[in-house]
Amino acid sequence: MTTEQVLALARQLIDAGQFPQAESICRQVIAQMPRQAEALYLLGLLATRARQLDDAIRWFEQSLASQGGVPEVHFNLGEALRFQNRNDDAIVQYRRAIELRPQWAEAHSALGIALAVKDDLGAAAGEFERALELKPDLISALNNLGNVRMEQERLDDAVAAYRRAIELQPNYPEALLNLGGVYTQQNRSADAIACYEKVIALRPADPLPHLRIGMICRNVGDIEGAIAAMRRALQIAPNFAWAHSTLLFTLNLDDALTPKQIFQEHRDFAARHEAPLKATRPTRHPGTDRREKIRVGYVSPNFRQHSVASFLEPAIKGLDRERFEVICYAAVRGAGDAVTARMKTWAEEWKNIHRVPTESVAQMIRDDGIDLLIDLAGHTSHDSMQLFARRPAPVQATWLGYPNTTGLDAMDYRITDAHADPAGMTEALHTEKLLRLADCFLCFTPPADSPPIAPPSFERNDHITFGVFNDMSKIRAGMIERWGEILCEVPDSKVVFKSRATEDPIARERLLAEFSRRGIAPDRISMLPWDPSQQSHLARYREIDLSLDSYPYHGTTTTCESLWMSVPVITLAGRTHASRVAVSLLTNVGVPELIATTPEEYVSIAVTLARDLDRLRRYRQTLRDRMLASRLMDAAGFARKLAVAYESMVAS
Repeated sequence: MTTEQVLALARQLIDAGQFPQAESICRQVIAQMPRQAEALYLLGLLATRARQLDDAIRWFEQSLASQGGVPEVHFNLGEALRFQNRNDDAIVQYRRAIELRPQWAEAHSALGIALAVKDDLGAAAGEFERALELKPDLISALNNLGNVRMEQERLDDAVAAYRRAIELQPNYPEALLNLGGVYTQQNRSADAIACYEKVIALRPADPLPHLRIGMICRNVGDIEGAIAAMRRALQIAPNFAWAHSTLLFTLNLDDALTPKQIFQEHRDFAARHEAPLKATRPTRHPGTDRREKIRVGYVSPNFRQHSVASFLEPAIKGLDRERFEVICYAAVRGAGDAVTARMKTWAEEWKNIHRVPTESVAQMIRDDGIDLLIDLAGHTSHDSMQLFARRPAPVQATWLGYPNTTGLDAMDYRITDAHADPAGMTEALHTEKLLRLADCFLCFTPPADSPPIAPPSFERNDHITFGVFNDMSKIRAGMIERWGEILCEVPDSKVVFKSRATEDPIARERLLAEFSRRGIAPDRISMLPWDPSQQSHLARYREIDLSLDSYPYHGTTTTCESLWMSVPVITLAGRTHASRVAVSLLTNVGVPELIATTPEEYVSIAVTLARDLDRLRRYRQTLRDRMLASRLMDAAGFARKLAVAYESMVAS
């Protein structure tokens, strides 16, 4: 047989899935003809399939050295480089393949994927569209175009791309999953769940659709359904850390579990996901005695327009630069937004870790010599805990973004205060040492363009309007019972709900049904749409007279926003951090009279205040000024307290 015939046989064996036999033939050819380009190329394909990427790249490069200008080799070298996270190098190879074969739809599509990884979304979309011009039925390009349009928040265009892919291949699970994601963002929960159920039928061993259904259930307030779906995902894939973190976050919303049960769930996470990573931890970290300044690293996906951002300025910008250097590790897509741009000016260094592998981020932090690493997300982010479990810094602390323990042995401290975590109440529920700041563990920074205070709503409407602007996931049956009692005690009063889910038919129907069972007519309940800007969102507080806090998971940013707009907030104090955040906020603003210790007292405070119109007017006239003068907005004082806390953690 000629060499061409031998290699043709090798290709046939590859097509038939007989990979060892094909490799043996190619190696025999190379033994006799070390520069045979086709044999080298086929060995590269076989190594890529086996994910032996270093070998694959070596074979492809040798093939190109023997016979350059072969588009297939450049393309597959690009694939191997991309799989190895060498994205820029992959782009070079894809572009070379396209130069050699401009009409190659798959090469344009692959280049689009690599550009999307770089967050160059406009260029990525252009490549996918070019691929579809050349090959309109290339469903992978349609799916990836949908992904880009979703990231660009062009949701209708994303839906069109995914639906076209599904028309071409009805049982295409990736497009169904992605379409479900867009429907979720569009508050079309029923349509999203239908997509995920189709994926479950196609791929019963895939945990992701179960997790997505659980997240939808949580969004609309069905916490029991959410937990059940998330546990199904973990039954399928016990090591699915993102699903486990999502479950833990959701458990904080369940008023049927005890704090000890929730703590044990966090320890189970550590046993499953942290323990295997202990071997990856460095044996030592660089000491701080060689530097005059402490290097503080902040890790968050929320360095953008987000509730967490309202509390970050004094912690980043406000730290004394004679004593500290600040490095932000931002898991933010692309360039972020206007808030991101402003935050970038606050830090000495800004590193975007979006799509960067977790182990690479850990090494980056070690190389940066971070002395104190601060987690700002907890179990709300599916990468943060995997990063901190690797202990990339000698001292690690969690603060702000998550209202509970991380459960990790690698997390040394949790920053709080004596109101949110009174001494002796919650220590046993944490793996971290509780570091209590004096007064308040938060400092609120309102938007500079906040709307002015408006007169009380009841002066325009001739009735009292209560408001619940907390996320729908925080609304539990026990509190709906209390709110129903309040509405019954205050005739003609109404309640307004506002969150991202209030436009979702499932969420609306669920909430109305809960009130209907308690004898509250639908015309006493309003649901406001989500506002695109902070200013328009804050202006909505003009429409309410009294805010009603959720339980067992208090509002944080919503409580601060309400007080800032001079609308009093009534809260119920519990025995966990999540159910005591508003206790800290209200105490530090100087309105502890709005804190109830029993459900009955919660109702009584709301009813009494609703009947005292003069007192409501005084709150409207004075709350913003009281807040401005309070410890909750003392940015300079908060930065000083935080600096002392940071120094004590590093020194311990």
